[in-house]
Amino acid sequence: MLEKHADFLRDFRGDTVHPSTLIIMKELGFLDEFLRLPHQKVFELQGWFGESHALMADFSALPAPCNFVAMIAAVGFPGIFSPPKGARLKTFRLMMRTQARSLIEEAGVIVGVNATDRTAR
Repeated sequence: MLEKHADFLRDFRGDTVHPSTLIIMKELGFLDEFLRLPHQKVFELQGWFGESHALMADFSALPAPCNFVAMIAAVGFPGIFSPPKGARLKTFRLMMRTQARSLIEEAGVIVGVNATDRTAR
């Protein structure tokens, strides 16, 4: 996990966790604990465009319990949740002050990332 800054306290960081991320957390066995954190569930997105109403996304058709977008405080994920949970996985590594620059691809498969470590600056 790469974090460009020295901490996770970003006012601009999005506060959404999408169904695909929820599915990964379920597969890793972290979903139940994650869902105990304060959050709101968004099952659909809709809006008005002038006089027209439009349903832009409906997550409720996805398999439960990952059929919504979780709205959670940015510091809750990843600042509190991911590093402690990820540290339990032997392949997890958290790199603070590190910015991704490009992906490393071999035979059409992403196998890594080129990154710049900013701790020396």
